[in-house]
Amino acid sequence: MLAFYPEYSGYFGSTGVEDSARSRFWSAALSTGERGILVRGLLKRWPRLAGPAFVTVLASWLLFKTGAYFHQPAAALTHSSWFAHFAGAHAGEPLEATLASAALQGAFLTFLRGDYTDDSSLWTMGCEFYGGHMIYPLAFLLVQGTTTGVRIVVIAGAALACRLSTPVVAPFVVGVALAALLPRHASWAPASVAAGAVVLALLMSGYTRGTGGFCAGVTAARPAALPVSYVYAIAAAEGSSGMKAFLSRRWGVVSGEPSLPFYRVHVPMPGSLGAFTLIATGSKATAIAATLTSSLAAA
Repeated sequence: MLAFYPEYSGYFGSTGVEDSARSRFWSAALSTGERGILVRGLLKRWPRLAGPAFVTVLASWLLFKTGAYFHQPAAALTHSSWFAHFAGAHAGEPLEATLASAALQGAFLTFLRGDYTDDSSLWTMGCEFYGGHMIYPLAFLLVQGTTTGVRIVVIAGAALACRLSTPVVAPFVVGVALAALLPRHASWAPASVAAGAVVLALLMSGYTRGTGGFCAGVTAARPAALPVSYVYAIAAAEGSSGMKAFLSRRWGVVSGEPSLPFYRVHVPMPGSLGAFTLIATGSKATAIAATLTSSLAAA
């Protein structure tokens, strides 16, 4: 799911689900060529990213400061390198951080250079910062294009530039391309095609190097496996009226809204309450339940 986010952000940052504020925002930009709305969105991008990240980092710093993290004792009990290294944030040594350094990390350094020692779940924020800012000028260029051919040339140039310089943001371009080129307000994919696309997306998104079975056939195209799988998923969701109606039901909204906040706390909660529960009870099931409950409550 983490790898899906750049294309999701590029796509829904350029159009969006029906009747959402983002949909109206980007429909106005890409369909009517209104440029002022792109400028306003670009200016708001950093505060929208930095606000939640800032709060998350300060909360994690406070947990460190008060000794509320129990990931190291949990690592000794479970022999988990994930616990020992705080999900890759550091090599197990105690974190020596001040409030000022935590505030600086949450507000700026997480985005500008990818710092995540206080909360390693924020390692993707640098990608989101640069990729998220890139989609606005790219959309600005696309609204200048009067034909589909011109738009394809602009998108291809942007994708090539990203692949040669910063490959990690290339999926953002793919998302914007889908927003610009997929038919809007039309059901162009039959239910059988949409269902097949979803199955292929799930199979390809589960691909890892060296696996057998179906995934062995995409080994040669490994760098493209994930982006292509998410193209299938987005196209199926947007191209099928049945799929769109299914995902637009209340369950989809309820499960989707907390997904990003849940992601932000998916390291602090296991490292604090989850690890404490594991040590106190010795039960992995109880620790998992406590982690999920606390994570959903925090989200």
